[in-house]
Amino acid sequence: MICAWALLLAGVGMPRAAAQEAPLVLRPEPSLRPLAERVARDFARRTGRRVEVGEPPPPLAEAVPRDHVALIEREARLWLGVGASEGRTIPGLVDLPPGSSHHTARTVSLALESLLEEAAMAPARPPEGAGTGGGGYHHYTYLEYAPERPERQLATPTIYLRLLAGYSPSRHQALLGPGAGFGVCVGAHCMVIEADLPLLHDTVQTDDGREIRYRAINTALRLQIRPYAEEHLSAGLTAGLLVRSGKAQLVGTDFRDVATSVGIRTSAELAWRFAGPFEWVFEVGLDLAFDRASYLRTDTPLEDTYTPWITTSLRMRPAL
Repeated sequence: MICAWALLLAGVGMPRAAAQEAPLVLRPEPSLRPLAERVARDFARRTGRRVEVGEPPPPLAEAVPRDHVALIEREARLWLGVGASEGRTIPGLVDLPPGSSHHTARTVSLALESLLEEAAMAPARPPEGAGTGGGGYHHYTYLEYAPERPERQLATPTIYLRLLAGYSPSRHQALLGPGAGFGVCVGAHCMVIEADLPLLHDTVQTDDGREIRYRAINTALRLQIRPYAEEHLSAGLTAGLLVRSGKAQLVGTDFRDVATSVGIRTSAELAWRFAGPFEWVFEVGLDLAFDRASYLRTDTPLEDTYTPWITTSLRMRPAL
């Protein structure tokens, strides 16, 4: 009879003993894992409870489940979050003074034991319907974090003055003139509108030996992309639409025509930033005309299909 009662009491006590022997899981940040292993050994030796070192804590450290402990370093202090019943978390802070690792592990182990006792003594949540006026019970936990706002890429202006120097391989003539441009930049990349005014007339020979003088303003809309951009040096590629428009006159007559051509302007540039937003630019490019201007009275083309050029310019482009 006594044996039967002993077995019955042992059977009733087994679930409680199993619950008490549930392992305590320490979940440290990767850099705190060596400390967590020392804490686990010290805590298990003093309390007899089985302790394991598990995976890192969840992204929201306060969301650790019951019998799990998050270990996170915050401003030279160790934050402990002990998962309690009903989704609660018991937090604690431990200073990390310089000293022996054994002393630090013992301090953390004692703090952890205190937090576990606090978690065990914390009152349970009232049953549903309890509260003033018989209304439902609601439990809220507010966690405040500094919002992480993505950095905005604001547009900044750019403006430059330049001197164009080019060469016509078919007419064997030099191309020379000032230019200017302005636009907007996002980061290192810019969209610009620019114009060049040649100082020298283009001279074209007609089939019957007469000369036509042609002088046009070059206007371009270009995208400047800089895959390489450091504090004082940048390199990039540009491409965009080019429009040439000007007057052509047959020498010795009063006959004049307005001629316009459309093409593409591409280039490669190297820029050196020497002071604040100011940089010196060297650029090599090629103009490709797919609708060449011509003198209508004689049907004479006024420009080449392609025209190589080189420029140097002073540019103002805000730093990144």
